Amino acid sequence: MATVERLGFSGYVLTAARVADLIRKMGIRIQARGSGVGSVLHYALHTSSVEPIANGLLFERFLSPERQYLPDIDLDVESARRHDIYRAVFDFFGADRVSLMSMTNAYRGRGAVRDAGLAMGLSGDTIDAIPKQMWRFNARDFRRALVEKPELAELAADVRRSEHLDLLVDLTAKLDRLPHHFSVRPAGSSSPTHRCRTAPGCRRPGWGCPCPSSTNTTWTRWA
Repeated sequence: MATVERLGFSGYVLTAARVADLIRKMGIRIQARGSGVGSVLHYALHTSSVEPIANGLLFERFLSPERQYLPDIDLDVESARRHDIYRAVFDFFGADRVSLMSMTNAYRGRGAVRDAGLAMGLSGDTIDAIPKQMWRFNARDFRRALVEKPELAELAADVRRSEHLDLLVDLTAKLDRLPHHFSVRPAGSSSPTHRCRTAPGCRRPGWGCPCPSSTNTTWTRWA
């Protein structure tokens, strides 16, 4: 308890315990997993049903003053009831204090070449064929892969003969790791220290819960 309090995670631990209790009261099966089950505090708060001392689990895997990473508390629940849990958490804590976590999906090789090809107006056959050949290299390495990978020799020859394909290679490389779209992070919620007065731009999911990401938050995830 002293370590948790000293490192400033008391609210995080208590929030996870409250969420776990809320889930159980809904009659939904729940089980903690990962490094969090090594904490006897989670066992005492009924966040986890695993007794760490009897099972030889180490608290330091979850949290220690020397640890460089934020601690994880993972709760496994019935996937079919996940949206019910989201709504219950929003109702309990208040929609102005809780949000879902958004995440940015970035361009990788196949997606980059496909969208670049569509933007250039290339034929459907070309757009379908090239991504299928892009294995085990990033979009930014497309041109180097054409030189180094024997299986791309035919495509490399086509690129040398076509200005459009040569431009496609350049555009694909420039798209590498740029944001492609936003989505809701699987099984995560964010609980800010203060009410959500401002938040980064976001889209509301079709099933009715807001999904901004926030700073200065406690967040819990379940799978």
